[in-house]
Amino acid sequence: MFEKVQFTCADGYVLQGRFFPKQQKTSHLPILIGSATGIKQGFYQAFAKWLTEQGYDVMTFDFRGIGNSLYEPVSK
Repeated sequence: MFEKVQFTCADGYVLQGRFFPKQQKTSHLPILIGSATGIKQGFYQAFAKWLTEQGYDVMTFDFRGIGNSLYEPVSK
């Protein structure tokens, strides 16, 4: 279904994401889904899966401080 990925920002903060590989060979360009403010990447999972069925590689991610990219409590 998807592979967990992570990538490090220039300041060292690690963002968590998911890579959904396309399910058929096509020459379509990959799609990056940037979530709406405060929305976790999981919200877009069904859409990402549908896009893979259309022949697209898709990546989603959680912005810093949200979802899987949250490493400290929101309130300190």
